[in-house]
Amino acid sequence: MGFHIVSESEKQERGFLILMNLVPASVWINHDSESKHITCNRLPHQYLRASRSQNVSRSLPDKEMPPFRTIRDGRIQSAINMLNYL
Repeated sequence: MGFHIVSESEKQERGFLILMNLVPASVWINHDSESKHITCNRLPHQYLRASRSQNVSRSLPDKEMPPFRTIRDGRIQSAINMLNYL
């Protein structure tokens, strides 16, 4: 039987993830300055019909782009345009 020692930072991260998924609002977290890695809580994943493990960034190369588009006023938005609305 193996034991895994859980560090304080791992406990905090688990607590944060639990809290993030209980919040009844969309929570998006940008992990880098170029917005290449974005995670979110369950609400945006449900809305986008994306898997929970999927990176929902619109700044990825075409071959890695998630299978949804962001549309505002009837026009598809680029990742750069989307930043203007945040």
